[in-house]
Amino acid sequence: MTWYVVRTKTGHERDVAASIAVSHDVWLPMETRYVRARRKTGQHRKWDQPAYAGWLFAAVPVAQHGDLQKIRGYLAVLRDSASAPIPVDPRAIHQWRENLDRHNARVCRSYEVLLQGGRAKAQRLVLKGFAELKQVMDGMERENG
Repeated sequence: MTWYVVRTKTGHERDVAASIAVSHDVWLPMETRYVRARRKTGQHRKWDQPAYAGWLFAAVPVAQHGDLQKIRGYLAVLRDSASAPIPVDPRAIHQWRENLDRHNARVCRSYEVLLQGGRAKAQRLVLKGFAELKQVMDGMERENG
């Protein structure tokens, strides 16, 4: 199975992922976040949001990439300068998933500490190996304008 980066309009990641998931494997990296909303009342809020706005991973055969254009919020599959889709190593996806799961578990533990009246340290998301792909993607966005 070959995975590709799918670019979406910001805010449409969940809808695009759900549409693709009907017939193909898809992974939308979701990051758990929380905020201490009101200090005096002690209200807190926790939510999940896309870890990287505007993109997700999908295992869609190249022959079916054109069908993705029918999905509302879909922009493109990340491609190189020769317009060939750039595959993502499935082992890297697996590693990123594990790292993101560990990160989200730390965030949830910190949130629980906060709910119990303790102090919670902010957790920063860092996915090893992900920076290289992000650089490629940022370069492609600059080229495509």
